[in-house]
Amino acid sequence: MNASPNLERSLRYLLAWAPAVEAAKTTLARRAVPDAALHAGTLGFQARTTLGELSGATTSVTGAILGARDYTTVRGWLDAPLATIATGRRWLDRAVRASLDVEQYPTMHFTLRGATVVAASLGGEDVTTLLLRGALTLRGVTRRVELPATITRSAAISRVTSAFAIDVRDYGIAKLTGCFGLARVQPRIFIRANLWFVDRLSDSATP
Repeated sequence: MNASPNLERSLRYLLAWAPAVEAAKTTLARRAVPDAALHAGTLGFQARTTLGELSGATTSVTGAILGARDYTTVRGWLDAPLATIATGRRWLDRAVRASLDVEQYPTMHFTLRGATVVAASLGGEDVTTLLLRGALTLRGVTRRVELPATITRSAAISRVTSAFAIDVRDYGIAKLTGCFGLARVQPRIFIRANLWFVDRLSDSATP
């Protein structure tokens, strides 16, 4: 069966743009990454329970990107104080904090140890899709992770967004099924980050 004219045009279009897309990817992969400090951000979570969806977020996040010659060698860190996570209901806030044992383990910490460029586009805003390599520490347990992320860069501002899932049982959190009364919380939790970093000229931050 012969391909339709529309399909042929689509294929020609993709073939014509493929070199440009690959060139943008190569350019951004080799571009130096500047030092940057976290200016503002939100870290939120969503979980499914037997009674519906449970969600919460915090804006009390800190972090930095440590400058490097390219994304493969970039370093950085992000901290989120778990006691500041708010669900909109005080009793739920207390239950979440108890399950995370925030008095003993007050912070969720991510250490960035490099990134791989997956896709990129150049323009008024440079958009780069990355796979971030690093380590996530939660409730005293540290695990290696690879997190998908998108960086949208304009002037001296980099917006970083990421959405990924973790199994809280991997971090020693087993009380979620019992701390919400009749509701049972699924162990697979979805985390979303929306972060704005601003370039700086001072010395690199330290985690």
